[in-house]
Amino acid sequence: MTAKLASYLGTDSEPVVIADWPEDIAHLALMMITGPGWRLPSPRLVLELLDLPLFDSAVLSSVPHNAYYDAVALRTYVLSQERENNR
Repeated sequence: MTAKLASYLGTDSEPVVIADWPEDIAHLALMMITGPGWRLPSPRLVLELLDLPLFDSAVLSSVPHNAYYDAVALRTYVLSQERENNR
């Protein structure tokens, strides 16, 4: 999983990770630790914790409580909110 994360982060020169729950960011940070005193190399990494009271992954996710599908639902929701705010 750590290798896949490194590969994913390496495809973006300015990655932004958005979460709606603090523990999600904690899990990501722990996955970046590769050993005592070592971590995944990464470019500048921005972590955003958003308060989204209207987002409900149980309703909006294709497969609720599945990390991948919940993340896709969160991404779709955040992008739609940004589009609405830019109108």
